[in-house]
Amino acid sequence: MRVLVIDDDVDVADMLAGYFRRVRGAAAVSVYTVSNALERLRGGSWDVVVSDLELPDGRGTALLAAARDLLGPGVKLVLSTGCEPDVAAAACADCGADALLLKPYGLSELQVLCDELVGREDG
Repeated sequence: MRVLVIDDDVDVADMLAGYFRRVRGAAAVSVYTVSNALERLRGGSWDVVVSDLELPDGRGTALLAAARDLLGPGVKLVLSTGCEPDVAAAACADCGADALLLKPYGLSELQVLCDELVGREDG
């Protein structure tokens, strides 16, 4: 599984990418801006894209919509935000994300969500 994590909080982005590498065995990369994310999206294939809503050079909603356009319907898109739940839900619907993670969330919540989106790899 290939996972791209975008968050302007470097510690959060790196922690999530590290989680996907260690626990899921994924090829995971963390970036911190829309522009860097777009470079990565154009340069490879991704199974899951997790993006914060507010980024220094744009909004995660526009980024996730671009990810869908670039990668097609098979990519799983997750919007992550600390804003109010009703605002977050509207943003999630607007960009066509497959799932919403409200901050703060735990890694166990991320694990369950990942299992639901891409299926559990037993083995």
